[in-house]
This record gives sequence, C-alpha cells and structure tokens, in this order.
Amino acid sequence: MGAPSPSRRPQASAQANHRFGTTHWSVVDAIAAGDNEAAREAWERVARWYWYPLYAFARRSGASPEDAEDLTQSFFAHLLEKGALARASKERGRFRSYLLGAFRFHLGCQRRHVRTQRQGGHVVVVPFEIKSAEERYAFEPPDCRDPERLYERRCALIVLERGVDRLRQEFVQKGRRVLWERLHPLLDGDPPPAGYAQIAADLGLTESNVRVIVHRMRWRLGGFLREELSQTVSNAAELEEELEHLKAVLGA
Repeated sequence: MGAPSPSRRPQASAQANHRFGTTHWSVVDAIAAGDNEAAREAWERVARWYWYPLYAFARRSGASPEDAEDLTQSFFAHLLEKGALARASKERGRFRSYLLGAFRFHLGCQRRHVRTQRQGGHVVVVPFEIKSAEERYAFEPPDCRDPERLYERRCALIVLERGVDRLRQEFVQKGRRVLWERLHPLLDGDPPPAGYAQIAADLGLTESNVRVIVHRMRWRLGGFLREELSQTVSNAAELEEELEHLKAVLGA
C-alpha cells in the first residue's frame, strides 16, 4: 500500500496543537538528563517502534536469528546502561538515521561477544519472540538485499501500519466495521477491479457516496501519518522532509 498524499489541514492542526513537544529526541534528552522511570517507560515505547527494523537489518547483514535477537537486545540495553544516549544529539540528523549509525557501530563491537552474552543470559529490554520476528522476516522482499534499504523500508511501513491501525480503530469505535472491511483496500489509491458500483450496491450506498468516504479515509489517514511522523522530528520543516521520504520509500 502506498502512502496517501497528506493534506495541509493536518499539518496546520499539528502545529496548532504543538505535537512536536514529545518526540523520540525529547525522550532521548529526558533519559540523558536523569534516570527516571517515566523517561525509561517512554524509551521502551521508542524501542518497540524500532526493534524490528534493526533486527531485520542485522539479519540482512548476515546474522543468524539468535544472534540478531541478542544484538538487538544488547543494543538497547547498551544505550541505557552505558549512558550512550547522553552523547546523542538531534543536530546529528534524523533520529532513525542516528539509531542505525549507532547500531552499525554496536554490531562491529559486539558481534564477537554475542555468544558469550547468550551463555550468561542478557537483559530483555524489548520483549519479543524470535519466532514472530522470523515469521515477519520471512516475508521481506528478496530483491531488497541492501540491509540499510530494508531498514528504511521497515521504518516507513511501521509509520504506515500505525496510521492505518488508528484509522481502523476509529471506524470500529464508531460502529463502522463493515464499511472499513470493504473500503480499506482502496486506501492505496487504486480503483477496485470492477469499479465502485458493486461495492456501493453491497453497502446500500451510491457510487458517489463511496468515493466521498474513500476520499475522506485517505485524508484522515494522511493526518494520522503526520501525527506519527511528528513524534520523530522536532519541527514542521523536518516533518515535511520525512513525509517526502516516506512517500519515496513506500513508492519504491
């Protein structure tokens, strides 16, 4: 599914509501400033966002499933326990780029120690099952051989998946589950094979109604994508850059 073109109204809303207040970088700043429980819980949420893209990067770089798991877990533990986040700075660029650079360095330093760590046990920072991770990895496109390209793709898809899930929840909460089930496949912009007539007839709506609803769904999804991406940047200019990057990665 490709990313819809977010309208300008969600951007204006984001600025008006100061949605850049709590970002991944601000979580890093909070961790670096002091070891408090709230900051650590916020960091765990960030780790849950990025653990699979990093896991996939390690796997595509040649690590075994077990080594990729240990490398990912030890990376997040290292960032907390060694005070590495105190050296992080948003001036270094995009957060996901900083994280990948730090993970590359970690791979180089830790790969030779990972089996020793496993024998002695390791701290689980991001709880996940290796089986579920491998099930996801099995569906990664084989033509995407570059580990960094795969990492960027997974980061983009996580944003899209989170936005789509928020839209789904909104429909379900409003008692429109059937509408969602029939119309969400149209979010990628491609018209249905038989046109809108059959879907409209099945839903007891006119074709015009269906087109309007799908248009509003895409607009709403665009707003959710902006809100999700605003957690990873510090200002509106960076948000626009990330939106373009998201569309480019998903379009590829």
